[in-house]
Amino acid sequence: MSLFRLIVLGFLFYLAFKLISGFFRLFEGEKKQNVEGKSRGNPPLDLNDHDVEDADFEDIK
Repeated sequence: MSLFRLIVLGFLFYLAFKLISGFFRLFEGEKKQNVEGKSRGNPPLDLNDHDVEDADFEDIK
């Protein structure tokens, strides 16, 4: 009898979850995101041959 109660309670919780989530979806509607203006991120890197140097590595024994 307790297994049956557990199944029924699980089904009721599932149903309640679906009803509540459906209720909140009604008020959600379609959200449109408008992004305006210029990006405030870092400017692109301008690396010339003069800016790049080769590194010297030594083997550690």
